[in-house]
Amino acid sequence: MFDTTELMELCHKAAGADASLSGDEELFTTAVDLERARGLLESAQTHVLDRLRRTAATDREFGHQVGPWLASETTAPRTACRGRAVTAEKLVGWFPEFDEAVVEQHVGWAHAELLCRVANHRNREGLVEAQGSLVALAAELTFEEWAALLRQLAAELDEDGGYDPNEDLHANRLRLSPNGDRTAEVKGRLVGTARVTVDQTLRSVADELFRRFAADREQDPELEMPSSATLLALALEEVCRRAGAVDVESTQAPRTEAVVVVEEGADGTVLRCPSGERLPDPAGALLAGAFIRPLVIDAEGNPLRFGRSRRFATPAQHTALAVRDGGCIFPGCDMPPGWCDVHHEQPWEAGGQTDVETMALLCRHHHRVTHRPSWTVEADPDRAQRWIWTTPSGRKIHSQRHRRPAG
Repeated sequence: MFDTTELMELCHKAAGADASLSGDEELFTTAVDLERARGLLESAQTHVLDRLRRTAATDREFGHQVGPWLASETTAPRTACRGRAVTAEKLVGWFPEFDEAVVEQHVGWAHAELLCRVANHRNREGLVEAQGSLVALAAELTFEEWAALLRQLAAELDEDGGYDPNEDLHANRLRLSPNGDRTAEVKGRLVGTARVTVDQTLRSVADELFRRFAADREQDPELEMPSSATLLALALEEVCRRAGAVDVESTQAPRTEAVVVVEEGADGTVLRCPSGERLPDPAGALLAGAFIRPLVIDAEGNPLRFGRSRRFATPAQHTALAVRDGGCIFPGCDMPPGWCDVHHEQPWEAGGQTDVETMALLCRHHHRVTHRPSWTVEADPDRAQRWIWTTPSGRKIHSQRHRRPAG
């Protein structure tokens, strides 16, 4: 692997250069060279990200897939980093000829990004066969002309390209038949956009689950990999679980429930909303008609106990954890509270207590990461209601709390 130290130094030097000292011709050349260098850097990062994905290194060492890990290590947006990881997987894995053309600068990075964006499992084979022609056309057409041709080709190769869903609206059918033995048979037919949406969503989530199972198998080779049919079934459950995390609509207008956080500090009592915003007038019109649930926290922002009368966290405890943690506590994860499980520091079966101080919010993926063989998690001795994971290699990972706005 090459040393990036010199590259970083050159980039810093170029970024700090005073362009006003250069003549027009020099600026012309520099602008073009930098644009070409940008493409080469994107290509280099693509190969590195794909290698990290194939070895599952970021999941093994940090508990993250490649995209979220990159976002946690840089200031780049999570969505952009996830997109780069997907582009890397498609470009290197699906389109090696086009990938080589990018390295040789026969096509630009924008060409590669667009190709990966329009490619899917239905038109993949046809686009792979057309790689050579697409490279040749990139030299003859403007990018806009080339992009229009590529989109048209991708749509023609897509078997669902020109379908009108309104023509067969009632052809969509789905039956769920319980068997009486805690199992059920699922049978149905989907057409048009319903078929495309369900197919792509389930396969996308199934791929996500496959990568997680593959990473788990890195830790324990004896673990059995689920079949593709099993992964699709698990993906259906996961999609339903995620959808059920938020009440999208109801049969009647909801009654507002306002959770008011009561902070007891040295300067007296301060009222805030769960996001941290200070309430200037807690009795104002904003809360009119609301069901107000007070939540008392201490001076350090730690919710006080709700008791331990049951195994599973109560809604009040989940609210307290949502206020304290703000979402998944695994560093770099941006899953909101509604998509998180409540994790016991010590398992219930081993005598764990259902107290706010000994529980935390973890998304389903990082909940499973926490319970992997050879991974351990324990309370942070230096910070109240915080935790530290220890990975199989001995790496220490400290929990996060999502930031609350000051004021």
